[in-house]
Order: sequence, then C-alpha cells, then structure tokens
Amino acid sequence: MMPKNLSHLVERMEMVTNERLQYMVFIGLSLGIIALTAIAYFSDPLLFQRFLGKINPLIAIVVIALLGGILLSI
Repeated sequence: MMPKNLSHLVERMEMVTNERLQYMVFIGLSLGIIALTAIAYFSDPLLFQRFLGKINPLIAIVVIALLGGILLSI
C-alpha cells in the first residue's frame, strides 16, 4: 500500500499520460500567445500599459500560462 501523498502523485501522473492531447493543445496555444505577446510588446512597448500598468506583459502572460497549466492538472 502506497502512502496517500505518493498515490495522489501517481494518480496525477496517470492523468497527464491519459490526457496528453489536452496538455499538448494547451502548451501549443500558450506558446503561441506568448510569441504574439512578445511581438506586440517589442513593436510597441506602450501597447499593454493601459491594461497592465507597469507590469511587463511577457512576465504576466508566462505566469498566467503556468497557472493555467496547474489548474488544468487539477
């Protein structure tokens, strides 16, 4: 019998392998959004200022994508 924490981790890993397509789509969309944000930010740094203020939009998008990945696994 596995400890509860270890069995919970094994369940998560099985879910990732079973739902591989969903994770691949999420990663692809996230990378696309990050790339488009980088292009827009480098072409006009003030473009995101009215939405995010002084926060760097690339950092914000990466944090949002990571949070989305965590929430997808929950």
